[in-house]
Amino acid sequence: MIKTKRLILRRWEDADRGPHAAMNADPTVMKYMRAPLSEAESNARIDRMEESFQKNGYGHFAVVLKDTGEFIGSLGLTQVPANLPFAPGVEIGWRIAHPYWNKGYATEGALGVVMHAFEELDIPEIVSFSAKENAASQRVMDKVGMLYDPQGRFMHPDLPAEHKLAPHVLYRLKR
Repeated sequence: MIKTKRLILRRWEDADRGPHAAMNADPTVMKYMRAPLSEAESNARIDRMEESFQKNGYGHFAVVLKDTGEFIGSLGLTQVPANLPFAPGVEIGWRIAHPYWNKGYATEGALGVVMHAFEELDIPEIVSFSAKENAASQRVMDKVGMLYDPQGRFMHPDLPAEHKLAPHVLYRLKR
């Protein structure tokens, strides 16, 4: 569990499945992903995150507001997929429900995760990547102190080369 000024990042509970599925089905939230997720796909994502905690000692947390306990998203660490050109590595990522955008929650939670990764997990470097056109995620990367890697630009191998989301950028942060 990670606590920040306004957030609690904690392991997943069954009650998180509904709001997590609603967030992942929202086309606005999923604008820079391949497609919105079905409820089954969203639940499988939670299962994979919990498996990551068991296997790696880290994963994506459920993010809730400290004052109300309301679910607002997911945020945490995962292993870089093996098919990406900068694998292996540890990626930080976030997904926040649309009503909670532009309130600094992604940055606040990410800063907590970075401290946890460097101070408690002893991870030497964290990366983050996004579709080139996803300026909002790149602003969070900047605010967290990550540095754009101009040599790290790549075409996402899970998307056709002509897909508008295929061009991706890479950011890095060393301990």
